[in-house]
Amino acid sequence: MNIASQASSPVSASAREQAATRGGIDPGVLRPLAVAASLLFLASLYSAAAAADTLKFSDGKKHMVSGPATYQGANAISTSGTNTSLAVDNVTATSSVQDAATVAATNSTSLSISNSRIEANGTNGTGASVGASKNVRASLTVSDSVVVTTGTGQAFTPGLRPGGAALSALGYASSTDLTATSMDVERTSVTTSGSDAGALLAAGGVINGTAVRVETSGANAIGARTATTPKAGGVIALTGDSSVTTSGKGSHGLMSDGRNIGFFVPGSLISMTDGTVTTSGDNAIGATAMGSGRIVLDNTRVQTSGVSATGASAASTSRIEAAGGSIVTTGDNASAMTAIDAGTTVATQGTTLAASGAQSHGVSVDQNATASVNGGSIATSGAQSAGVVARSAGTLALSDTTVTTSGAASHGAVLSRSGGLTMTSTALTATGDNAHGISVEDQQGLGTPESVSLTGGAVRSAQGSAIRVEGASLAVHAKGDAQLSGANVLDVRTGAAGDAVAVSFSATDTVTLSGDIVSDAQSSVDVGLDRAAAWTGAARNVGALLVSDDAVWNLNGDSNVASASLAGGSVNFTSSSDGSFRTLNVAGGWNASASNGRNPTVTLNTTLNEGGALSNQRTDRLLIAGDANGSTTLNVRAQGAGAFTSTSVTPGANEGISLVQVGGNASAQSFELQNGYVAVGPYQYHLSAFAPGASSAEQRLVAGSGDAFWDYRLNSVQVSEGGPSSEGNGSETPGNVVPPDGDLNANGGGASGNGTNTVASAGTGGNGTDTAGIGATGATADNGEAVANNGNAAGAEATPAPIDSAAKPDTRALLVPQAPSYLAAKTSLTHHLIDALPMLHARNGVSSIDSDADAAASRGVYARTFGSNYTQHTDRSFMQYGSDFDMQSGGAQVGADVYKRKLGNGDSVQFGVFGSYGSGRTSSNAVDGASRSSFDSIGGGVTATYRLSNGAYLDGVAKIDRLSDSFSTNGRDVASTRGMGYTFAAETGYVRNLANNWFVDGRLALGMVNVSLADTTDADGIDVQFGSQASAIGRADARVGREFGAGEKRVRPYVRAGLEGVSGGNTAVTLSGYRFNGSGVGNSWIAGTGIDARFGKSTTLSVDGGYRGNLGAAGAEGLEGNLTFKKAF
Repeated sequence: MNIASQASSPVSASAREQAATRGGIDPGVLRPLAVAASLLFLASLYSAAAAADTLKFSDGKKHMVSGPATYQGANAISTSGTNTSLAVDNVTATSSVQDAATVAATNSTSLSISNSRIEANGTNGTGASVGASKNVRASLTVSDSVVVTTGTGQAFTPGLRPGGAALSALGYASSTDLTATSMDVERTSVTTSGSDAGALLAAGGVINGTAVRVETSGANAIGARTATTPKAGGVIALTGDSSVTTSGKGSHGLMSDGRNIGFFVPGSLISMTDGTVTTSGDNAIGATAMGSGRIVLDNTRVQTSGVSATGASAASTSRIEAAGGSIVTTGDNASAMTAIDAGTTVATQGTTLAASGAQSHGVSVDQNATASVNGGSIATSGAQSAGVVARSAGTLALSDTTVTTSGAASHGAVLSRSGGLTMTSTALTATGDNAHGISVEDQQGLGTPESVSLTGGAVRSAQGSAIRVEGASLAVHAKGDAQLSGANVLDVRTGAAGDAVAVSFSATDTVTLSGDIVSDAQSSVDVGLDRAAAWTGAARNVGALLVSDDAVWNLNGDSNVASASLAGGSVNFTSSSDGSFRTLNVAGGWNASASNGRNPTVTLNTTLNEGGALSNQRTDRLLIAGDANGSTTLNVRAQGAGAFTSTSVTPGANEGISLVQVGGNASAQSFELQNGYVAVGPYQYHLSAFAPGASSAEQRLVAGSGDAFWDYRLNSVQVSEGGPSSEGNGSETPGNVVPPDGDLNANGGGASGNGTNTVASAGTGGNGTDTAGIGATGATADNGEAVANNGNAAGAEATPAPIDSAAKPDTRALLVPQAPSYLAAKTSLTHHLIDALPMLHARNGVSSIDSDADAAASRGVYARTFGSNYTQHTDRSFMQYGSDFDMQSGGAQVGADVYKRKLGNGDSVQFGVFGSYGSGRTSSNAVDGASRSSFDSIGGGVTATYRLSNGAYLDGVAKIDRLSDSFSTNGRDVASTRGMGYTFAAETGYVRNLANNWFVDGRLALGMVNVSLADTTDADGIDVQFGSQASAIGRADARVGREFGAGEKRVRPYVRAGLEGVSGGNTAVTLSGYRFNGSGVGNSWIAGTGIDARFGKSTTLSVDGGYRGNLGAAGAEGLEGNLTFKKAF
């Protein structure tokens, strides 16, 4: 052993002289003896030091001791006295004294121990302790050592002086400067055994640990503990892969006790970075904080096991924070993290929280405590477990977190006694049997309701309800893109005590709800959907329902609500896979109003059959016992092939199909069909509103009795040539309509075969007197079979079906308004392509003005524009669904002569190319309704011309176009299609110059136009098959005019007249299996005038305008014009 001190203890010279005088011996002789004696003396001193039980210094000097050596007893190694310091290496210090420390550094001293072993084996013994009194400092460093205690510790009693610990920093009367009493522990193992034992303890002082290994065993043992003094708390900071492991019932890994401390003084703190805390034993806690205590865990792993074990627990205004890492518990009734008492907070950031075992909890808050979980995950497993729990006004805030539970009755979240839950971008899922996403339990008489706020994220239950409420009041607010799903979105029940239950549920933004909302008869549930929120499910015993803006309720089961308000929102009865229909009962009033320009809408599914008796009606229904205020749009999703709904002139109250019934006040405009009709194939159904007294008591389904109710019924519609029929419902079958399948009924009824399901629109409500009739009449082909669904097939003229005795023969079924535009499409495009043909006259003007030798031998370029405004007359009767339409079209072309040669005999040959763009529109105001189409074409072609020297010529054109056409009704786009156009034509003509500069110009043209359009399905679900239409063209005309001027400046005004005929072609269009023959282009006479002019040697300009009129039933009538500019080079 070596001892080194700041000052030694040498033997003095005077002592040597006194010894020599007494013996009379010469000092020089005695010098060797004196040296020997000194050596013996020092050796005796050193031997005495090595054999001593303790190593204590208090002289205010620096000392260093290195072993091996062993020291024993209370304060076996200690420092005291101002400025005393001691460094000890490679020693062993032991003590078995009760309540004593083996190593101690006290006021204004410093002590360092390395590579040593420290043992405390007495009851409540301390391995190493540092302490300082008021206004002084003390420090202790323990490194690369082993510290062991084996005795029983002092039982933990809040508010009393802390007991012993393996390592302790105690500044009982120190100032608020916690660093005055400090301990540094590095690469040291600390082990305790015995109940109530502690490993690390800081009270009014600081312990900094790096790579510390703490192990405790015994009931109620504590791995690391901070406590308070009247002036300050304590601090323990563990870093560098430190670990704390405890075992024993009620043991604690980390404990930060900040109780019994004055205001405005530092509290207790334990921090651990990149560490591990492991506890085992019933009621064991990984990390606990109390009072002003605080625990901060950074990337630390906490794991506990045992019945009622807890990963992290905070109480009495304390705070626990965790960033990263994990907190995992195993055992029945275990919790990963808990907080209790007002002012207490637990918070995690990106931490994994897990609890397994029956009745285990992920995060639990109670008695006004709060918890904040940001990122990370929470998972529990075991029967009756819960992801998060908030009781007695405790509040939970979850953000960007995943919560999952498994096990019977294991809920994602449990709220009781005014607990609150806020979730942001958090996914909560319960997968067990009878496990709910959020379970809200009995309030036990507390007045403040529970609250749930959801922003984004999801709440899901695989086998229970998204939210279940029993005996508690609750307010739920969901926004953002939150999703809630389960067998029920919300299930509300009165508790065992019979407490009144009032629940409000609001969903806004793009919230999605999937599942029913149900309540028992004693409870009250109000539901609000706003903006773009969507709920799919049924309502049972719901109170007030509000659906506003773009929100939608997708109703998929029979439902009942106390009252309903639609402020721009919609109710959509979903289609069922089993063919069943649903009813919505409203016990009170129905209030409808527009919002943000959007009208409230109800969409129903209806099989459009003959209706009549209630047993024969298959439809969704809206039944309102109270008043209906405002106007609601009905959108009917039609099924079936359609049929007669009335056998009399005016539909009766027992005829048709009842969609809505109102027991209170309403009007004919309270419910109106969207877009004015319901489509069945190409035909229309309208709505009839039967007022109280005009309705039929036999048809009553709404609450009450008698005929004093409003009944809104769907009926088929017949029209006469002057408009919708108000006198009868004649059933004469149009001659060119073929039903998709089946025969006509023997009594003139509608088609009896199955029709394809179509999505339809609906229309303006009637006043109870709309005439009903044939919904989808038709005729069979000559051979008695249904004509195939082929737009290319020719329409068969058919024999009308038998006429009902009460019907008028001059009425027919009403088509959807866009149907006339479909029938006009191929005809209008044929007109357009003919007008766009760049024949020789259209390209060059009058031939003779460009027939001189130089011009004939040169090439050139030209630009042309053309336009027309026609009324196309039909050759189909009203009963054949014929109607005229207006058409405006035009276009522009650019072309060039790519080859031109003059032959030796004076003739010439010319070849050219051109590109073309055109557009146009049609409008129809047929009795079926107003409709529009808009088309365009883009294409190109080639031209070839042979000129004879005598003024005759032969000209040919071939052209191909890409076509598109779109259709609309009253501003609503209903369909669009694309196709191709092919045009070929040959023309021959002769120009003869007469006396006095007069000339005559005649021509004859023959050609063909083919228009082919693709099939499409329109907004009413009508399958439209256009097919193709090929037409032959013939035209003959002549021009007479006179030339003025000479040389390079000449003009030739003229007048013209001619005939044009277009014949042949398949005009048929098939609409959902019904084929209609449209009108042909027909024949026209043409008259016009124009002028051709030359400006200089190489520039010509031609202007032409005319008028045409129809010859016969079919043909165009209106204006046309052409302008051509050409430059030769």
